[in-house]
Amino acid sequence: MRQQQVISTETCRPAGRRVLTGFTLIELLVAVAVIALLMVILVPALQGVRRQAGAVVCQSNLRQWALVYTAYSDDYDGKFWRTYDPGTERPGFWVAKLASYCKDSNDLLLCPLAATARIAMPESDWNADVFGDSGGTFSSWRLWYYKARGEGPVYTGSYAHNHFAMDNSPQPDWRIQAYPDSFYWQTRHTKDQANIPLLTDGPWIEATHIDPNCPPPDTETIIALRAQTFDSCISRHDAEINGLFMDSHVAKIGLKQLWTLKWHRQFDTAGPWTTAGGVKPTDWPKWLRHCKDY
Repeated sequence: MRQQQVISTETCRPAGRRVLTGFTLIELLVAVAVIALLMVILVPALQGVRRQAGAVVCQSNLRQWALVYTAYSDDYDGKFWRTYDPGTERPGFWVAKLASYCKDSNDLLLCPLAATARIAMPESDWNADVFGDSGGTFSSWRLWYYKARGEGPVYTGSYAHNHFAMDNSPQPDWRIQAYPDSFYWQTRHTKDQANIPLLTDGPWIEATHIDPNCPPPDTETIIALRAQTFDSCISRHDAEINGLFMDSHVAKIGLKQLWTLKWHRQFDTAGPWTTAGGVKPTDWPKWLRHCKDY
């Protein structure tokens, strides 16, 4: 019988050739350095995109609220709700007054850049005599007033309603009025609607800006200080906030521009914190000096 020739299936390799099975230490360090450099370049850009996207959603929310305010005012001949309900003597918080006009209003209450509460206070610690807790530049407020009394849900939001966009008709004799009736707009049927804030980014459920002499906050990141200062002056959208005005238009508001808006009927829009009122660049806190003047 003829002997069969056996052919090896093993692949022959030229003598002396090495097969690389991984990176050298230097190559690995170079790769890590390149990735780190890309992260340094891309992270700020991605954060900027996130902020811009958040601002777009925020303005979209405010446009939805414009429709809600319009629906309410159409039903009540343009009049706002009372600061205190004459039947129950409950405060007239805008979220409760407008709730029936807006489905899923909790989603619309939140600016994407301030969607989380500053303090995770448990329900067991809620004080029924306190309306809720304040938010901040990048945190939301919570209103547990109705929940604590068994009259409604907890509201969480990051927009502030202009306190003086309400009806402050004569109150009972026993109730002390904090601000004069002449401050309140009472109705949307008024002049200069384009300069009257209705709803803005804010660290508390209401913006109560009374005195044009009130100074800006000393620091950039704040919690709500209520009437003690201009607590709407928060750099939530790169030295600006978003706002809905009485004529239903939505616009960006420069932080120094806040002092030129007509918050209430007696508010001086050419006060000492405006260019017309003689404010100097050095009068502003350092964190505001780079902002556009008005």
